[in-house]
Amino acid sequence: MDKTLEPTESLSELLILVSSYTDEQKELIRSAYNYANKRLSNEKRLGGSSYMEHALNVAGYLAKIDLDPISVASGLLHDVIDKSETTLDEIDKEFGTDIAFIVDGLSTMRKMSQNTSKNEKEMANFKNLIFNATEDIRVLIVRLAEKVDNISTIGVLDHDKMVDSANKALNIYAPLAEYLNLAVFQRVLEDEAFKVLLPYEYQIINDYIASFFTERHDQIDEYTKYLSDLLQSYNISNFEIKARRKGIFSAFKKIKGKYLKPGEKLNIEAVRKLPDLFASRIIVDTVEQCYVVLGLLNSVFETFTDEFDDYIANPKANGYKSIHTLLSFKGTVFEAQIRTKEMHELNEFGPASHIAYKLKSAGKGAEGSYTWTKDLVKWQGNTAKDNFKIKAFSESIFVFSPKGTVVRLDKGSKPLDFAFKIHTTLGYKYIGAKVNGKMVNMNHELQTGDIVEIITGSKENVTLDWLKSVQMTETKSRIRRKLNRVN
Repeated sequence: MDKTLEPTESLSELLILVSSYTDEQKELIRSAYNYANKRLSNEKRLGGSSYMEHALNVAGYLAKIDLDPISVASGLLHDVIDKSETTLDEIDKEFGTDIAFIVDGLSTMRKMSQNTSKNEKEMANFKNLIFNATEDIRVLIVRLAEKVDNISTIGVLDHDKMVDSANKALNIYAPLAEYLNLAVFQRVLEDEAFKVLLPYEYQIINDYIASFFTERHDQIDEYTKYLSDLLQSYNISNFEIKARRKGIFSAFKKIKGKYLKPGEKLNIEAVRKLPDLFASRIIVDTVEQCYVVLGLLNSVFETFTDEFDDYIANPKANGYKSIHTLLSFKGTVFEAQIRTKEMHELNEFGPASHIAYKLKSAGKGAEGSYTWTKDLVKWQGNTAKDNFKIKAFSESIFVFSPKGTVVRLDKGSKPLDFAFKIHTTLGYKYIGAKVNGKMVNMNHELQTGDIVEIITGSKENVTLDWLKSVQMTETKSRIRRKLNRVN
């Protein structure tokens, strides 16, 4: 697991992580810890650890990506409703509506995820359901922190549950982490899931990466020192050089896409072709310095123009910015990633940390840690829906069948729309519907998260009036086709 995400062992460790908080904010963390500890310390997880240990780790991960006190406190309290007799009203009374809202959202999301099958289409639907049903983006970030800690103990599950959990991590939560630019969460979710789902491929790549770094340890140190000396000699001050080891699943995706034929099994020869196992991240103060550094590298090293990417001029859809270039140093190919400090915060730790960085840069410190929430919500509204190319889903709802199938419908859809979406025959034989266990009429408007059960008769039952009780164009077309055939 990424060193950034090492476990948090105690309240005192957590308080060190939030040392920039005000005294009042630290007191909120203490209160949340004591409240959760009283209710969770005797509750054991499947592997034998307590739920309180899990809560501390989740809160620690959130603190490390600079989330606000409300989020960190919610991380401590996220299990108390489901794992104790505590009610939502008690959380609201003790800690306020914001924390109660997040804890309730997490509880709802957890229950919904239990109904999701392994079907890839359903997982994609569920991923978008989560994104669109989340009114406060902090609910989603706390959920991701929870999944990161869960996957670190995935080995205690039986085989089927372990595979199911890994599938969800890889196909639902890792893509959501990527949407939010939380690379530090994304890498853990991908690599730990990959280890479970494709152990043979994981082992080959992991062993090769480990041997690469062992054999080239001295050369990597020499290369890093050479870079540092080069930047200093050109009066580039206040820079950092960080090492990045390529993620194992990320390596697999690149190998599969570039060095394997369709259907070809992974082999060590293909792994050896991967050029960017090690990257030096050169972090400077300004965009202008990024391009100065690029010019220096181009003038000193042999570079590979076909592997050059300028994500500052052309950012990725999730806002990622950096310059990537491959260069050769003493016969070994290394990647260099050039970015500003602000870009690095956003790329690795997501929008929350990015906004916190801006506050610190403006000298606002911890007293501004509540104001970033408005910026984060604004980021969710603008960037998430426009730049992530999931605008279509903003006009959608997501509902469940009684067996847990996730179905996407147009906003405003009715039970008949759901019936025809499942199967045309189910629609033709419709005589009624239950939503969340209660009978509803044909004009009942479905909402995201509803569980819909269709009641059918033995004969087809289509009438012209049905056209007034549906929303979706495709449903109307099927009804009209049936009526035309009958007539």
